[in-house]
Amino acid sequence: MAKDKSNIFVDSNVLVALYRLDDALHQKAVELSVELDKYKPTYVTNNYCINEALTILLLRTKSLEASIKLGQMVYEGLNPWFRLLQVDKDAQRQAWDFFQQQKPTDQISFTDCTIIVHMKNQNIKQILTFDTHLEKFISSNLKL
Repeated sequence: MAKDKSNIFVDSNVLVALYRLDDALHQKAVELSVELDKYKPTYVTNNYCINEALTILLLRTKSLEASIKLGQMVYEGLNPWFRLLQVDKDAQRQAWDFFQQQKPTDQISFTDCTIIVHMKNQNIKQILTFDTHLEKFISSNLKL
C-alpha cells in the first residue's frame, strides 16, 4: 500500500476489528491504523459499510457501546480525516449492474459492489480490508 496523503477506502471488516476489542484482527487493525495515521490519509467509507459494521458490532458484542463509538466517529465528526460517502440512486444502479455482471465464481457481495463503484467513481486507489478475495478482485479488475 502506498504511503502518501491520499484517500483510502475502509471496508466494514476493518471498522469492526478496530471497535471490537476481542476481535481476532483487532491488534492488526490497530497497528495498521497507527502506521497509516502517520501519513494523514483521508479514510473513506460508505453508508452501506457503516450499516454493516454497526450491525455486526451490535450482534457480536451484544452491547451498544462499540457501535455507538463507531457511530460517533462517523456521524459526529470525531475524526477529521474520515469521509462518509452515500450510496445514492446512481451508485446503487451501478452496483446492481456490476453485481449482476460478475462471474458466478466471483461471489462479490452487493455491499462490496458499492465499494467497487465508489472506488472507481472517486478515483480511490487503495483499500483497507481484511477480505483478501475483495482486495485481489479490486486490484485485478479495476487496474488500481
